[in-house]
Amino acid sequence: MPQPFDKTDSKYYISLIAWHINDPSFKGSIIAKDKAGNIASVPLNIILKEKTYKVSNMTLQDSFLTTKVQELASQHPKFASTEIPTEHFKIVNEDIRAENEKIIFETTAQIDKTKLVEDFSVSPFLPLKGSANVATFGDHRKYYYQDTLVSEADHYGLDLASIKMAPIVLSNYGEVILKDNLGVYGNVVIIAHGLGLSTLYSHCSSIRVNVGDLLDKGTIIGNTGRTGLVLGDHLHFGAYIQGVPIRPEEVMDREWIKNNLADVITNAKQLIARQQK
Repeated sequence: MPQPFDKTDSKYYISLIAWHINDPSFKGSIIAKDKAGNIASVPLNIILKEKTYKVSNMTLQDSFLTTKVQELASQHPKFASTEIPTEHFKIVNEDIRAENEKIIFETTAQIDKTKLVEDFSVSPFLPLKGSANVATFGDHRKYYYQDTLVSEADHYGLDLASIKMAPIVLSNYGEVILKDNLGVYGNVVIIAHGLGLSTLYSHCSSIRVNVGDLLDKGTIIGNTGRTGLVLGDHLHFGAYIQGVPIRPEEVMDREWIKNNLADVITNAKQLIARQQK
């Protein structure tokens, strides 16, 4: 969804475009319609960068199934239909996860197409100081119980771990657009940074902000934890563009931000300025 870009002329628009990891044939077009109703369409020049994502085989333990999984599954209407622990896991990993991700999509897809964007810049997102990556974006997880495949899921974020209940620090200005407990994600905060870019912080043990808060860079938004479908304390950090999950490593990389955001916007401004002379 494009937004007006230059306040001196209504013919310029700007938008961030994301290619979903599970859509191998994504195509996009720029469509313009004039006041007479004439429509013109130009395909987006999109280059696919090959990326191999990890496949993880994970073994379900009885202790996990009878504690954390049962606790989450018991909150779903399907729970009463079966007493089989692996079926409870399917309810959590498939039904509850789908419901959670629908809410995340609807929240992060929000954009005000009438709001003027005069500029847009972000610093690298580094939400957890001194952390280690313990799980990657795009990881396709296969869950087994006694060598039998039970369920599968894709991981749409980056898992970061340091110390227990570590402070989560906001790297860029933003507005809190969601604070909730979402099943497999546990306690979640989503923050909008403009131009359709949002970041997600989940499994929190505590949250220190509320929906509608306008937050400055450096704000501690909460603490890491183990809420949701996890065992160990960590932060699940996600990044979204208009509802589409993207690799968080990209917005954590200063060089990527320069090449794909800052330089592109600077060049666009210079082109507009030349055309307006």
